[in-house]
Amino acid sequence: MNATPAILITGWAVPADILGAFGAALDRPLTVFDICDKQSALAQEPFASQVQQIINTQSAPPLLIGWSTGALLALDVATQCDIPLAGIIALSGTACFCKRADNAFGQAPEAVESLRKGVLADARRLRTLTRFYRESAYPDRLRAPWRDQLEQAAAVLDGAALASGLDYLRKTDLRDQLQRVTAPTLFIHGANDTIIPITAAQWATEQIASAELHTLPRAGHLLPLLHHAEVVERVQQFVQESLQ
Repeated sequence: MNATPAILITGWAVPADILGAFGAALDRPLTVFDICDKQSALAQEPFASQVQQIINTQSAPPLLIGWSTGALLALDVATQCDIPLAGIIALSGTACFCKRADNAFGQAPEAVESLRKGVLADARRLRTLTRFYRESAYPDRLRAPWRDQLEQAAAVLDGAALASGLDYLRKTDLRDQLQRVTAPTLFIHGANDTIIPITAAQWATEQIASAELHTLPRAGHLLPLLHHAEVVERVQQFVQESLQ
């Protein structure tokens, strides 16, 4: 039996090459959509439309796997009911990244704007991203080789592309649309995630009839890097149980 193809959607400020080992471990035909890529981030077409174009090239309904911003984007695509999907895996995912009057689960808009200003300023970009990576790793310490790879990525990432990703996070609110998702869905979330709190994933899971939540009790936000083996094992289990 041919393996279900997958589309892996990267997170903010963590480009595709850093997720290479994670993607390879999925052991299936894989296409990567990199929201850090300048051409993708600054295109006139919305992120969701670009992912839909990739879906249309697949030989069979694909599995959408997204981490962080990529998880939000995977859910965004899945709410568009005419798109066939084999399943969705949302790593460190949420339906609404920013706090609103009726949403206490997200980041303060002021914090996102501060991050945006930091990555747009050439003199502050590296320092801003290094702090973000450190906070994303918590409660783990960010050590080599991931620390070195992320610092190398931070040195070359485009400020305007990073700002585009933050604009997507700031504007996107899928809370009223999640019930449209019909594909089997797995949320995997760190119990100690300080970027997207576990309560956001718990709430989102409750809105999707076909969804389940797997919690990693000692993990933070950088699941594909710092908790690689646990995540891959749970993804493979989900695929075996839900898609085959």
